[in-house]
Amino acid sequence: MQTSMPALIIYHSQITERDVLCGRGGLTNHHEGNRRFRSVVASHQGEYRTARKHDKADIARRIVALIRDQGGRFLKSVQGKAAGGGHWVEIGDKKAREKTSQALREGLDVRHSRFTKTNDKESSSCHPD
Repeated sequence: MQTSMPALIIYHSQITERDVLCGRGGLTNHHEGNRRFRSVVASHQGEYRTARKHDKADIARRIVALIRDQGGRFLKSVQGKAAGGGHWVEIGDKKAREKTSQALREGLDVRHSRFTKTNDKESSSCHPD
């Protein structure tokens, strides 16, 4: 019987500007890696809107690969909100693709003045991190 490896703990001080932080709040919204992630997502939203279902999954895979190829990781807190000093773990490719697909579907947070899928104007829809 094969057991899964325990998740590698990443301390807050080990998070880089290329990492994407999963969760809600100011820490994730203002993190440089999340800003880059939202920018990459925004640059693919037009293609995503017109893509077929199978192709949409491929777009999400490409975005995750791009973030990872640039040294980024998709991280979640293992201590709730982890404001400033928590522990983090990588979420893996499947969860990273799910996060990316949701970001592509829902559009970007209105605070970032980006286009959303509902119409090609600024929208008040929110994107949960």
